[in-house]
Amino acid sequence: MIHNRGELLKGAFESGRTSLLDFLEVGLEAVKPGNLFKENISFKGGVLKVADLSYDLGKFGNVYVVGFGKASGFMALSLEEMLGDEVDDGVVVVKDMIVGLRNIKVVCGSHPIPDGKSVEASEKVLRFLEKAGENDLVICLVSGGGSALLSCPAESVNLGELTQTSELLLNSGADISEVNTVRKHISQVKGGYLMKKVFPATILSLIISDVSGNRLDVIASGPLVPDDSTFQEAVSVLEKYGIWDKVPDSVREHLECGVKCTIPETPKKGEDIFSKTKNIILADNWTAINAVKDKARELGFTTVVPSDLFTGDVSEVAKEHLVLIDEIQSNPSIGKPACLITGGESSVKVCGKGCGGRSQQFMLSIAEGISGKNVVAAAIDTDGVDGLSDAAGTIADGDTITRAEDKGLDIKRFLLENDSHTFFEKLGDTIKTGETGTNVNEVRIIICL
Repeated sequence: MIHNRGELLKGAFESGRTSLLDFLEVGLEAVKPGNLFKENISFKGGVLKVADLSYDLGKFGNVYVVGFGKASGFMALSLEEMLGDEVDDGVVVVKDMIVGLRNIKVVCGSHPIPDGKSVEASEKVLRFLEKAGENDLVICLVSGGGSALLSCPAESVNLGELTQTSELLLNSGADISEVNTVRKHISQVKGGYLMKKVFPATILSLIISDVSGNRLDVIASGPLVPDDSTFQEAVSVLEKYGIWDKVPDSVREHLECGVKCTIPETPKKGEDIFSKTKNIILADNWTAINAVKDKARELGFTTVVPSDLFTGDVSEVAKEHLVLIDEIQSNPSIGKPACLITGGESSVKVCGKGCGGRSQQFMLSIAEGISGKNVVAAAIDTDGVDGLSDAAGTIADGDTITRAEDKGLDIKRFLLENDSHTFFEKLGDTIKTGETGTNVNEVRIIICL
């Protein structure tokens, strides 16, 4: 799964790097849609079972499939393999085309910034859902990335204005809940609006979560669930990060209309449109973390797994990890080798013009702190794409800073320029997986030898 594994096994920490890459692959394997469907879903005698729910497909007029998100294409492959021709029709919105589906159509949107492809894909989904009737079952395949891939701006906001607002939000340092609060309130499909198109059909949503706490209204901006956020909160997010005056006039005017109640709020809990919907989370960040923990323990590592996921500014997340590393190294009661495993979703306020993503920026932020120590560390985005780079993440160890200095690389300059990918690429330490077909957010593994 790690395409450049051989290139990463080098130096004095080769053994530690080997274990670390093994653990990363275990974590990724645990959240692949194919494995998740086999473990959590069964279909026998015409009855589809997931969790404590059962659906006799013979009692429905039609079985439709709709999906959106980075994992939705491979979820569709797994579902169609299981159900065969029981699926009458379907459409999934993905980032890159996949092949192998028979009855489910594939359309491509754009990520992380929506464009015309995302809007066109959304329109196809909307037209498709119009044929779902009261006696039909719609199986929805939802994963992270759906916010950008499924995008249809509010009528008073055009595509260019939506794109500009998305870029400002993603570069502001806002967390995903805050970003999606704004997205939902300038959209025709997010924040429960899509459900208006599919009700009164029966809905079964199968979800791979990339959101800390598994908030259904945040995952893919919650197109099919009640929205807990408000127009006023969307305005507050833009003001908090100093971009209220930078977003297009149409966006401000639309949100102000919402605050004044001249346009309706997003659909809320208790509305009839949600009465025939069940949501099942098949996997989340903890699924990958726990798989790594079990493998590390099996191989004799002491495991340290904090009870909470790490969110917030990546520099602060890095500082918290350096404190944990020092505690592990200095505590004789923690047997070595020890494996610190964490997850979550950090945020980066982009100030420079470099290339990178949250995981690589995290690694750049801890590199000096582990210099000279008997430590090997890695961080990846489980979808295989960290920011706007071609890497999933990167690996570093106690020799990284020495190697960088030998090459004349000034780490402080790379940090200021948000150019983490270039820094680690020059060292040959970026982790390349390609798109993994899943998405449960960031996984960080730090081995203290």
